[in-house]
Amino acid sequence: MHTTGKVIAFEVDTTRCETKHERLTGAEIKDIAKKPPANTLYLIESRDGHPFGREIGDTEIVHMHENQRFVTEPPIGKTS
Repeated sequence: MHTTGKVIAFEVDTTRCETKHERLTGAEIKDIAKKPPANTLYLIESRDGHPFGREIGDTEIVHMHENQRFVTEPPIGKTS
């Protein structure tokens, strides 16, 4: 993992999280946020001025930036 000299703050389901890593996988983001591994992770992005949740796979690498927002969803038919 590549680390940066600064702490990067981000949010998962309204919980503030921090990392010093420039890149994290979806699974690592869920682990830091203490979310169940089976949950689906979404990165909240803006599309045409509206929020949009883009699914992030467990092995997908996310380039971390300050104040990024993520949400998780339990598998269909289950609760987290």
